[in-house]
Amino acid sequence: MKKAIKFAVFAIGAAYIAAAGLSACLNAGKCTVLAEPARHETVTWQEKNEPAYADIVAEVNDFSARFAGAVYDKERPEGNFALSPVSVYMALSMAAQCAGGEARAQVLAALGSSQGSLEAGYGYLWRSLNERFETGCVSAANSVWLQEGVQFNENCVRELAEKYYCYSYAADFRGDNANANAAVRNFAREHTDGMIDKDFALSEDTCFALVNALYLKDNWNLFGDELFLTDGEYDFMQGDGSVRRGRLMRGGYSPGRAVRGSNFTTFYVSTHEGYRLHFIVPDDGVKLSEAFNAEAISFACGITDYGVEEGNKLHYTRCIFPQFSASFDGDVLDVLRDDFGISDIFDENARALTSLLPGGVNDFGRPVWCSRVQHVAKLQVDRRGLKGAAVTVIVGDGATDPGPTEKIYHDFVVDRAFGCIVTDGADAILFAGAVNKI
Repeated sequence: MKKAIKFAVFAIGAAYIAAAGLSACLNAGKCTVLAEPARHETVTWQEKNEPAYADIVAEVNDFSARFAGAVYDKERPEGNFALSPVSVYMALSMAAQCAGGEARAQVLAALGSSQGSLEAGYGYLWRSLNERFETGCVSAANSVWLQEGVQFNENCVRELAEKYYCYSYAADFRGDNANANAAVRNFAREHTDGMIDKDFALSEDTCFALVNALYLKDNWNLFGDELFLTDGEYDFMQGDGSVRRGRLMRGGYSPGRAVRGSNFTTFYVSTHEGYRLHFIVPDDGVKLSEAFNAEAISFACGITDYGVEEGNKLHYTRCIFPQFSASFDGDVLDVLRDDFGISDIFDENARALTSLLPGGVNDFGRPVWCSRVQHVAKLQVDRRGLKGAAVTVIVGDGATDPGPTEKIYHDFVVDRAFGCIVTDGADAILFAGAVNKI
C-alpha cells in the first residue's frame, strides 16, 4: 500500500530522548510525524545469551573492523580520528529495508548479514544501545525523512518503525528547505545531547533521508571522580614524530596483561558500567598507519583471555594514558561503494529503492538514488570518563520538476541540394545519399 506526503571501534552512540525528540523536532523546523517507533525494553542478561544476540554482535564487530580500517586507510588523517561504525551499520540496515532485489542483497552482503539474521538480531542490538545507568547512558535514534507529497509504501514505513525503531517524518525540502533542514538538525542535536549540531545541507532535490544518531556517556567510577594523574611526566611521541611531555592519567587496575599483536600491543580501560576503551599501541619503529587496520581492530576486540592466571599468580594491569578528543566529518559513500560492494543504491539509473518508493522514483517520476552518506562523530576522553556521539545521514536525491517551459517553434527549410541518411531504430545507417535535383 502506498501513500503520499558497544560493539564497534568507539561504539559511540544518541541522547536518551524519545517523546521529547518528537516535539523538539517539530518546534525547531517544520515536519509532520508519519510513524513512531516500536516500544522497547532494555535487553536482559538472559537475552544476551541468545544465539541471535551473539550473531548480531559478531556481524556488527566484523563490519566495524572492516569499515574503520577502510576509512582510516583512505583518509590517513594527520589529526585525531574517530568513527562510529555501529551508527553506519544501523543506517545501512534501514537502507537495506528501503531497497529491493539485488540492491538489498548488496547492502546485506556489505553488512555481513542476511535479511532473516538482521531482523532476528537488530532488536537485541537496538535495545542494548538504549539504556540508562547510574553514571550515564547509551542511546540510539533512527528516523526517515520524506519529501512532502512523495508517494511511499506504507508497508515499508511500518516495517521501519516496527523492526528498526524508526521515526518517520514528512518535510518540505523542496518548498521550505531551511525549515526542513532545521528539523533534521534538531533531531540530530537532541539525540546526541548537543554534541552533533550540524546543518547537513540537504538540497531541494532531497526525496528522503535516513538518519541514525548515537550517544554514549559514562564515568570511570560511580561518583564521577577524576582519575589521578601520574606523579612524573611522560614523553608522548606524536604522529608527526614530535614529542609532547606531560602527566598522563592513571586508570584502574583490570584483570590480565597486555596482549601482543603482530606489530602492536593492546589492552583496555573500563568505565564504571563496563564499556571498554581499547588501545592499540604500535611497536617501536612502527607507524600507527602500519598497526591500525581491520585485522588489528578485530584482534583487539576479540581477545577473550588476557592471561589473568599464571600458576598461583593473578595478573592485573592498569592503563596510563592521555586525555584526548577525536572526530570525523565526511562522506563515506566511496568507501561503501569501492570497499564494500554497494553500488545499486548509489546508481542514479538503478531505481533500487523500490521498497520505500514505488518504482524507485519521486513524485515527478524521476529516479531516486543515495547521493551521499554523511558520517559525523566525536569522542572525548578526560579525567571523569568518556562520551561520544555520532550521526549518519543517507541522502536520497531525485531530480525535481524543471517547471513550466516556454515552447518555441521554428521552420527548417530544405531549399537547395541536400544530403540524406536513413537509419533504423538502433541508429544503424541503412541508406545514405545526396540529392542534387528533384
